[in-house]
Amino acid sequence: MMRLTPIVLSLLGMVLLTVACTKDSYNQGTGELSLVQADFVELPTNSEGFATTAVTDNGNTLQLTSSLHQGNASWIAKADTFYRAALYYNKVDESTAQPVSASSIPTLRPVVLKEDEPMLTHPITLESVWSSKGGKYLNIGFYLKTSDTSSSELKQTISVIHEGNVTHPDGKVTAHLRLYHDQADIPQYYSSKYYLSVLCDQLTCDSIRLTVNTYDGEIIRTLKR
Repeated sequence: MMRLTPIVLSLLGMVLLTVACTKDSYNQGTGELSLVQADFVELPTNSEGFATTAVTDNGNTLQLTSSLHQGNASWIAKADTFYRAALYYNKVDESTAQPVSASSIPTLRPVVLKEDEPMLTHPITLESVWSSKGGKYLNIGFYLKTSDTSSSELKQTISVIHEGNVTHPDGKVTAHLRLYHDQADIPQYYSSKYYLSVLCDQLTCDSIRLTVNTYDGEIIRTLKR
């Protein structure tokens, strides 16, 4: 398991830059996309950098009627890799989808905090926590309080810390995760909504317990895999 190092902290800053492009990207309320289906998906790209299929969090593989690539989704930059996205689409049939739009969803793996690294849990507003089928991904919808920091070098930092596993009397194992958040002294003038996926494929457990510090106090969510 990776440790939280200056290199990882640098990557976390990049994650927040990516998150800024995905706020409100999964709104299924009324509006021009209200009749369009939306799912969190994996988008595998082929040798030419085109995504022609999407695998939903329910485990369904959809053939796309038109491919997604750097020309229509600038964040798809590499061939032969996987991208995490919120996909809006019209369902043609059970295995075919017509893409309408796709937004990149930042993805982190749980990390282990070094002994000399402070654990920061500045509050957020938690909206939702849910997992993909089989528990590969833990998805989090939340709000950060922020201000106009376009001219500032300050960046909020988000990570997910693996605090260890607990084995229960029945032999079942629960992985304990905690949301790390550094507000970085950014003024809290207004709230912006974000989504984050936590890749949990390297956790050996039967359930995941996520602890989040919010403005209303500590919230714990436990999800079976």
